[in-house]
Amino acid sequence: EIRTTIDYLIDMLQCEGFVGDKVSTSWLDERIEAQVKPEAPLWYLAVIGGAVSKAYKALQARMADFVSYLEKGQIPGRNTLLEAVHSTMVLDGVKYETAVAKIGPQQYKVSMNGSSVYVVARPLRDGGLLVQLDGNAYVVHSEEVAMGTRLLIGQKTCLIEKERDPSKVIAATAGKLVRWLVEDKSHINADEQYAEIEVMKMIMPLVSSAAGVISLEIAEGQQVAPGQLIARIKLDDESSIKIAELFKGKFPSMGPPVMIGNSTDQKYNDALQSLLLVLAGYEHSVEENISKLLSAIDDPELALRQWQQAISAICNRMPPQLVKKLNGIMKAYEKSLTDGVASDPASTFSARSSPRSLPFPSDAVLNTIDDFIESAAQSEQMQLQITLEPIISVAYIHQGGREAHASRIVRQLLDKFLLVEEVFNTDAQLSDIIEELRHKHKGAPQEVLDIVVSHQALPTKCKLLFGLLSAAIMPNPQKYRTYLRRLVAIESKGAQEVALRAKHLLEHSMLADLRAAVARSLSGLEMFHISDISDAEVEVKKKRQQNSMPESELAALIESDVVLESSSRLLRKTTRQEGLFSGLEQADETLEGKMRTLVEAQAAVEDPLASLLDHPDNDIQWRAVETYI
Repeated sequence: EIRTTIDYLIDMLQCEGFVGDKVSTSWLDERIEAQVKPEAPLWYLAVIGGAVSKAYKALQARMADFVSYLEKGQIPGRNTLLEAVHSTMVLDGVKYETAVAKIGPQQYKVSMNGSSVYVVARPLRDGGLLVQLDGNAYVVHSEEVAMGTRLLIGQKTCLIEKERDPSKVIAATAGKLVRWLVEDKSHINADEQYAEIEVMKMIMPLVSSAAGVISLEIAEGQQVAPGQLIARIKLDDESSIKIAELFKGKFPSMGPPVMIGNSTDQKYNDALQSLLLVLAGYEHSVEENISKLLSAIDDPELALRQWQQAISAICNRMPPQLVKKLNGIMKAYEKSLTDGVASDPASTFSARSSPRSLPFPSDAVLNTIDDFIESAAQSEQMQLQITLEPIISVAYIHQGGREAHASRIVRQLLDKFLLVEEVFNTDAQLSDIIEELRHKHKGAPQEVLDIVVSHQALPTKCKLLFGLLSAAIMPNPQKYRTYLRRLVAIESKGAQEVALRAKHLLEHSMLADLRAAVARSLSGLEMFHISDISDAEVEVKKKRQQNSMPESELAALIESDVVLESSSRLLRKTTRQEGLFSGLEQADETLEGKMRTLVEAQAAVEDPLASLLDHPDNDIQWRAVETYI
């Protein structure tokens, strides 16, 4: 292998003999005889660096092709843009098989034999990558050469070879074939010189790696390029070929590329960022991050740490009087937290018996800031507002307590999911949808690329939505009726379970309203014949109706259409499946007709009917039993 003398010279200048001034002709001859080689990087650094370099180039090429098609007005193919990149590489006679998945804009997951490591790789201006691994940083440069991939990691280099075929003689570097030392179709032995090549004004022999009959492919005096086939060898014994042994081990245990602290705000930021990356189309653990996010939101320490981080950045630019007032509010809040901690002084905030009962003093903070800004000079109010924006944002985020904060985060995640998937919730072909997106985002192909990448991860995104529906929305689905209706309307392949789960929660959220509607259907005055009830009963029914939900409100609840809470302001796609009151809005003057409507309605009326079996009104009890049967 011919490259440069730099690596060899660096190693020689740093060796013990040179540093100790023991240089002599015999010392140099000993190094040449021992075939001293410069130090190579650790095997796992070489494997990870090579795999990430190949994956980065392959994924960048996919993205560039997609954008290129859009810029030309063409529709890209159906390739999965973030599909894992598989690589096979040979290092020092050992073969490694890896798979690299992109899990963020600059994050990668490298897998091999059931083990995985996480890497952050940032491109450098000189074409290299700054790779963060296990809390350390390495500069990695890769270059494709005839024999494989040349890696330079820091100051150490290695060659990741391609799998060799000894029956093909390949030129390792550029040069000139001076002469053949053997005849065409003649037999040569292993380690026999068969040609001479001129490289960098030096004549070097080419040596056969196996015995066999050689067939010459080029003429003497011809220039050769790296990787060019110059001869073929029909091997005497093909079974003697040494094949690189497949590595069956695993990567050593490593930590994250960037160390993440154990404080509540750091866990919160990490979990929220991971879930947002899932919605952007990247692969991350869904269940673990949902649990970590909700646990962090449930801890009052989160608001306090976010406040401390925000105010520490602007404290020196804030008026001292305002700082003093806000510090007083925070000290009172910290005291309430301290009083809620167990008797053990070393116990953490998680030891509190009822963390939800300790809301962040958002109203007090906002009122104090508003009063201070209003009392300031008119010329200073705008600058104060800008300066105090970080702490104002923290106060707004935690206004209303833990449940309000959790609701804002869940709505943010739902909005990001629906913003993409409602675009693809149509009967049109994928090519037509992409064409429409191309016209909508004319001049911004990256936005189209981001939407398509996100949609291609629909199965993982549905896992996230299913987890949110179960962990965050199910305890109080009434707050999310708008989103539940929109989720029910999603008919994309792969989102059926999410739509079904959303439908169940929507029905559950409206069960009380449905119970009232069923009761009115069975007891409403307009349903009965005059001969069926007395005047006294009519008056009782009238009073009961006046205290119940007005028919206009019920009709509005049944027929209301919802405007999407997204920037596009599109109208929700209507569907009969979400119509919990479907069938109940029909008009019929007879009691029998009303009961028949309930039986035939496309609504979950069984549970409300069963709950009316112990109703204090005997008429409703009897009619509920008859209708249920």
